[in-house]
Amino acid sequence: MNLKELTQALPLLPKRRTLGITQSWRGPIRVLHFAGDLDLKTLAKAKKVLSEVLEEQAAQEPRPRSGKGGKGGRSRAEKAIQAAPPQLVIDLKDVQYIDSSGLGFFIGSLKKIKEQKGNLKLASLNAYMLGIFRLINMHYIIDIFDDLEKAVTSFGSPNRRLGPSDDGACKE
Repeated sequence: MNLKELTQALPLLPKRRTLGITQSWRGPIRVLHFAGDLDLKTLAKAKKVLSEVLEEQAAQEPRPRSGKGGKGGRSRAEKAIQAAPPQLVIDLKDVQYIDSSGLGFFIGSLKKIKEQKGNLKLASLNAYMLGIFRLINMHYIIDIFDDLEKAVTSFGSPNRRLGPSDDGACKE
């Protein structure tokens, strides 16, 4: 997408910018659904939700339990589930506008999630947003998928992301 096409895809900006965020689970994958605008005015809400998600994940990591003989009461399966790194998909289907602070949010979020050995994937970007992400080569940094289901299932097969080519195939 060139600059002219990107400009034509630019949505008309609403007078009042808001961001709604809801959460759901797809198995072990947490999905954050963003709706509205992701810009400097709404960034604090996005950061707060992400911090809460990561704090909750960190609180669920297994801790040693004291007991007779020094052996904890948790099963191996329970420890594995609770020690799982954060797997997060942000669904952007209903995001109308993003600015540079919103783009920075995704880079910062990916860094924080990677520190916990997790992964962040984005889903359902509109043509305007996908054009911006491609223009600044962000699709090389963050996995982007054309729909939520593909993003969720990709945690089992990481080579199915929307790559830099126009046909959606991954060209690593």
